[in-house]
Amino acid sequence: KMKKCLGLFTLAFALLFAAVIGVKADVTEVDTEAELSTALQNGYSVKLTDNIENISNIIKIKGKGTVVIDGNGKIVSTNSAKKVFEIYAEGGDLEVIFENITVMNSVSDGRAIDTRTANITLTINKSTLKTTSTKNNQPLTIGGSAGPVVVNLNESTIEAGVAGYGIIAFVPANITINKSNLNGYAA
Repeated sequence: KMKKCLGLFTLAFALLFAAVIGVKADVTEVDTEAELSTALQNGYSVKLTDNIENISNIIKIKGKGTVVIDGNGKIVSTNSAKKVFEIYAEGGDLEVIFENITVMNSVSDGRAIDTRTANITLTINKSTLKTTSTKNNQPLTIGGSAGPVVVNLNESTIEAGVAGYGIIAFVPANITINKSNLNGYAA
């Protein structure tokens, strides 16, 4: 009886260990624009190990399933690309989770995060989306030509600067805001 219990315990521990290792293998540590862009275009979750400042191209998040961007307290910013992140669900539902990150754009008409298709659930946890120009900023844009898009904003801040819309939606959206601060003309 003892061998059977020990065998079951060993099996349970091995399965748990395999599950933990599997989760960790799906997270790619990044510290450059190229690494971040490649990982997210291929549907991988990422953890930032350094600030990624002055990106030159829009970083596209594509795919289905769940993608986590663990900012690890770091910043992703641009002063040249119109958008920092664009999100596209391809081949099924896509859940994108931004955790503990600051996304900044200082370009005129700049956007921090822009959804481009339906079938997206966007969750922003303990993060800041910030645009700083003086013309039509859009920190969170729910765009494209189809919805609905689901947005969950938790313990986060959206700052549109002196001239912008904190949240702007061009398609139907279901938005839940919890313990967050929004700044801008309107939501």
